[in-house]
Amino acid sequence: MKLCPICLTENTGGRPHRHHKLAARKSGHTLEELAIAARATIEQNAVKAIVMDAVDEARHPDHWRS
Repeated sequence: MKLCPICLTENTGGRPHRHHKLAARKSGHTLEELAIAARATIEQNAVKAIVMDAVDEARHPDHWRS
């Protein structure tokens, strides 16, 4: 399985998606800068999901969900 180096989703050939290249060209940033920003966002979303799961667990410790 080959992943896009920017967003880490499966991609043919493991090359950046076309929309990443267009975004880099429009914004004036390099693909490396976009990759750093994307990975920071992925990490922030993962942390947010962990915190949300912990809050749900604290509200309903017996795994009850509405």
